[in-house]
Amino acid sequence: MYCRRLELVDFRNFAALELDLPAGPLLVLGRNAQGKSNLLEALLALASGRGRSHRTLAELIRTVDGAPRPFARIRAEVAASDRATRLELVFALNPTEDGGPGRRASRRVVVDGKPRRASELLGQLNAVHFSPDDIDLLGGAPAERRRFLDVAISQVDRNYVRDLVDYGRVLSQRNALLRELRERDDDAAGLEFWDGKLVELGGRIVATRQQFVGALNDSGAAAYEELAGAGESLRVEYRLVGAGEDGGLPLDLLANMRTREIQRGQTMVGPHRDDLEMLVDGQPAAAFASRGQQRLVVLSLRLAEMEWLGGVAGESPVLLLDDIFSELDSEHREAVIARMPKGAQVLVTAADDAQVPETFRSDAAVLRVRAGHADREG
Repeated sequence: MYCRRLELVDFRNFAALELDLPAGPLLVLGRNAQGKSNLLEALLALASGRGRSHRTLAELIRTVDGAPRPFARIRAEVAASDRATRLELVFALNPTEDGGPGRRASRRVVVDGKPRRASELLGQLNAVHFSPDDIDLLGGAPAERRRFLDVAISQVDRNYVRDLVDYGRVLSQRNALLRELRERDDDAAGLEFWDGKLVELGGRIVATRQQFVGALNDSGAAAYEELAGAGESLRVEYRLVGAGEDGGLPLDLLANMRTREIQRGQTMVGPHRDDLEMLVDGQPAAAFASRGQQRLVVLSLRLAEMEWLGGVAGESPVLLLDDIFSELDSEHREAVIARMPKGAQVLVTAADDAQVPETFRSDAAVLRVRAGHADREG
């Protein structure tokens, strides 16, 4: 699977871009703040429906003299072994009451010329994205780690996407009822229905996540050992909040917590509260690993994600590596290249082409990015 053509309008710092992309490796060169990362983020948005986790949808829209443009548009042609697909993703500012542009944006998805729900974008272009900011995945908020799981799984499992959407609706309804019960000091009438839905959907979500984490452990540990050297180990653990021994959410736990949940007006157990922990040599990587080790941990997770996606989908995802070589020595750079899938579309950004090993550059097309413009070399 690969993106063979990409068109951008008012996306980040790109006013307009039309670009044919190679099916194999592509080296994206340019000084800092020229648009290299933004180019990769456009492909990430096509895969996940949004940009990098810290960015709002409105921030994906280009600004001119401090004022945002009305919308940003990404168009792409995606080639897979069994199909070719035309994708369009638009981020448009929502108007305010007086008709002017607001600070929030909404999404519009078009697949092969037909409007689709945002969830139907998932799986059209499978991609794995690495950025130096991903180190925050280790020590940041649990929501970031849950998003990592959800984005990866959703690219190849539409049932999981439906369960996430349904679970979010059930959670919203249940929380609204909890707040209502708190205000009127009433009994828990009506909660049983939502409890049953929460248990059913939550159990399926947790089970799917645990299967994915098991795959991360298998290939992630191997990748980390290869990158960090023998003698260091990586383990990923899924931390359950209130789940039973089988990974499901028991009804009796919800019943036992009912008083506390009504007092707080929110559901306190379930997959929306679960977490992920990465351990290096048995110790939490966020607290005990060096920055270099943390970078290798996250990179190992991304490489494991890539291997899992390729195995499930039957073809390699697009691999997006942003500034991957800057903090690695020559040995680790070569180890990363050795684990890149052969024949896959791999985009690597670099500010200094001297950091790029010849083993990658010799097979890669080269794209130069300058101030929101991109030109192929050769």
